[in-house]
Amino acid sequence: MKQGIVILMLATVMASPVYAGFQQTSPSAITTIDKVLKMPDESFVTIEGNIIKQIGNEKYLVQSGKSTIIVEIDDELLMNMTVTPQNKVRISGEVDKDFKSIELEASKIEIIK
Repeated sequence: MKQGIVILMLATVMASPVYAGFQQTSPSAITTIDKVLKMPDESFVTIEGNIIKQIGNEKYLVQSGKSTIIVEIDDELLMNMTVTPQNKVRISGEVDKDFKSIELEASKIEIIK
């Protein structure tokens, strides 16, 4: 009887779907802002540039060369960090396209030293 229960439990565990997340081990390739503006919605990208000004609640204008993009950066991502327009930053996130605009929704930000 006990063997039957153990076998049933093992069969249940083996048949259960396994969920695992993707963990990137190498650094992301840097994408230019010009290329980001042409990418499809929900593309994951990493850009480098300077936050030149805050334009709204959690919305910032990021510039690299002559190109700019609006980036949504949650306040939590900027905690314990002081960023000025002189600091070059690396921002990873997802392209957010709608009918009128293209933005980047940041999931990670770091100051490049």
